[in-house]
Amino acid sequence: MVSNQDKFNLFNTTDNAPSASSNIIGYQERSFVYNTLSIPTVELKRIFRELSALFKRTQLSKSINIEYAKGSLYIKAATNVSYTASPIVLSSEKVEDFNVSIVFKDISEMLAADGVTKLLITNEFVRFETTGASYVFAVVDSINHVIPQIPRELKSSKIETKSLKDSLRILSKILPVAALYKKNVLYLFSNELLQVRLPAIWVETKNTGLSLTLSSELSSLLQEFIGDVAEVELFQNNSWSMIRKDLSAIYIPKTEVEDLKSIMEVMPDMNYIGDFEVKGASEKVQLLVRALGKSEVDVFACENGLRLDVRSDSAEVTYETSTNLGQNLDRFKVRLEFLNAVLATVGFSFKLYARGHYRCLVGSKVTILITSI
Repeated sequence: MVSNQDKFNLFNTTDNAPSASSNIIGYQERSFVYNTLSIPTVELKRIFRELSALFKRTQLSKSINIEYAKGSLYIKAATNVSYTASPIVLSSEKVEDFNVSIVFKDISEMLAADGVTKLLITNEFVRFETTGASYVFAVVDSINHVIPQIPRELKSSKIETKSLKDSLRILSKILPVAALYKKNVLYLFSNELLQVRLPAIWVETKNTGLSLTLSSELSSLLQEFIGDVAEVELFQNNSWSMIRKDLSAIYIPKTEVEDLKSIMEVMPDMNYIGDFEVKGASEKVQLLVRALGKSEVDVFACENGLRLDVRSDSAEVTYETSTNLGQNLDRFKVRLEFLNAVLATVGFSFKLYARGHYRCLVGSKVTILITSI
């Protein structure tokens, strides 16, 4: 028997969980068909971290499959995204093919970064034994998570992850604007473009090879899954995009995206206003948002910088990015919170174009099209 001192009991996991097939009392005496496997603890730690990222965005039952078939071990889960991992089996004893389900609880922080974990699988419980500790999960009513099959003939491509994460990070700065309009953000990947479209703003940057639509939640999940690896492998068909790294993969349902046109292709006849460098302007606008709250701002684009005339119910503030602005070249009005997100996204150096109520800011990595008030 495993003593209470060295056993971390995870049987009482009832939140959104299928019913356990047995009570804790006497489980070892009634259990049979022991399957014993040994895997690297560092791999189990990584898998539990990835599962934690998958499950924290769902209210569905948090169950996982542990399956052994044809000499390989698989850990599978599914929400709106499917996940599979196949850790290396270092050794095995009395192993028959099996497929059991347990309710997920994150023990990644309690696992060491090295060493070996022994998996003891029976018809009633799964035990993870590490140096000095044992973690026991009850087997629950089987839920078989079906992982999409990627045809063998489907060719893969490599994605350099730094560019992908940089693109998603840049576009995530526009999320406060989505909150203003109470809109969900969708990341549109198509051709060489990655775009976010909201009622009064479009933002685009470079695509790294994906062809799908991601919600902001799936974007966060993808970034957590990628982690610090330098490169991932991409498989895509009409239904799924599979992104694989090392010994694990996620399968994201694919929503086809129309062939995207760049902002400058959609608005080809905009008038060039000038080049602007406004170091420190984004930080100043953030302070104004905190101090004044909901406000409108008249933006004067001058020869040597910007002048912002901000008006709220309680105050009026003028801010200039340069002591010698020169002649005014353009003027438009937007909400202050809107301008805050735009400047944080485009950076301190950009080209400005105008046509009617539309303004286009072109930075080194991102292009933004906005509609003025």
